[in-house]
Amino acid sequence: MTVSKYNQKFAVNLPLQYLQAIRLTHALMESDYTVSIPEEHQNKFSLLKNIFNLEYQVGIEEVAILDSVKFNHTNPSSQIGCLKRTLIFPHASFDYCRQLWSDKRNIQICFAGLVTEKRNKTLVKWFKNNFSNSRFKLPTQQRFVIRLVNKLFRQLSLPILPSTYKTELNGVVFWSSNRGRVFPVKAWDEEYFRLLANSQFVLCPSGDYIWTYRFFESIMCGAIPIIEEYCPAYEGFRYFTMNDSISSLKWSEEDINYNFQLCFERLTVSFEELNQEIGKVLSI
Repeated sequence: MTVSKYNQKFAVNLPLQYLQAIRLTHALMESDYTVSIPEEHQNKFSLLKNIFNLEYQVGIEEVAILDSVKFNHTNPSSQIGCLKRTLIFPHASFDYCRQLWSDKRNIQICFAGLVTEKRNKTLVKWFKNNFSNSRFKLPTQQRFVIRLVNKLFRQLSLPILPSTYKTELNGVVFWSSNRGRVFPVKAWDEEYFRLLANSQFVLCPSGDYIWTYRFFESIMCGAIPIIEEYCPAYEGFRYFTMNDSISSLKWSEEDINYNFQLCFERLTVSFEELNQEIGKVLSI
């Protein structure tokens, strides 16, 4: 009896603590093959399974490992065999974010994410340059009690607590959050994406490297990024910089539709290409 090639199962050798690996694995789950994940990483996909109706197998015993699926976080780049993109996101994430777009965006500018010491300085400087408010202090999720609790949790090898703090000043929403570092919400933060989809512009200070996921996530949600620094991954997109004054910011449907389409082309792999490449790799 001949078994269809699409009944084949495979697993990937990726560090699943990284969001880049989660998105790449999710994209692989859109193929006609069955993806297996290690049992200890089930929590990283629990929200994605509920939201996107993912199907996968738990357990990687006697399952082929696709070593040609890999990524580089520095540049960035993601790769499935010979298919290479800046990042590889699932089609479902674009479809989901597109339906979140608000007809009336109530927030002009927002920032949402972890407020590191470097980001704090960058954002405070940007705010003071635009509003001349010397008393402005960016809210941080690292309040004293939370720092102590999370320190204790780390010592006990327990997951840290997700925490957020939101404030609005001069029409700018600052949402200080560590949720992007805590599973399972790290895999898909619904509140974060809804905030972006209700904003015209999103402040995108650099991350651990110059590039940041926030740039692409903003575009997926129909907002225009305001970047701190240029990097090659941003080439061709329409955005503003943090040196531009607020009065020069112009939001348009033409720009967000252009960015969305370009982002989709740059960050996704067609289902046909995906199936073909996986088939090639499995047959090696």
